[in-house]
Amino acid sequence: MTDKRKPKKIKQQLQTGLDAMKVEAQRNYDKAMHQAELELKKQQQVAGERLDRVDQWALKHVDEALEKATEEFNRAKGIAKKKYDRAIAEAQNSLQKNLKQTSSAVGKKIGKIGDRLKDAAQSAWQKLVD
Repeated sequence: MTDKRKPKKIKQQLQTGLDAMKVEAQRNYDKAMHQAELELKKQQQVAGERLDRVDQWALKHVDEALEKATEEFNRAKGIAKKKYDRAIAEAQNSLQKNLKQTSSAVGKKIGKIGDRLKDAAQSAWQKLVD
């Protein structure tokens, strides 16, 4: 009977050792998983902070580019407005000059027509009176 106990006892000891190793392995696994989760969270936080910095940098540069483009647009708009105003003023001056010249020419022609009518009326009067 003692021979039968020894294998049971050995089997029981082996099983106890295996169970202890299994529990220790599970503890080591859980500890490693916890450490991995902590490391992953830390890496995610660092990546998030880097992404935020890149995002802020990009926004800053986009804002600067938009400001420069707006300034350039406003400058070009101001130049175009000045050129437009100058062209309008020149057109108005040219129109005034042409209007004066036309008025003067029309006045002279009207004066000549008036003189001719006056001369024709006097000539007709003279013919009637004579």
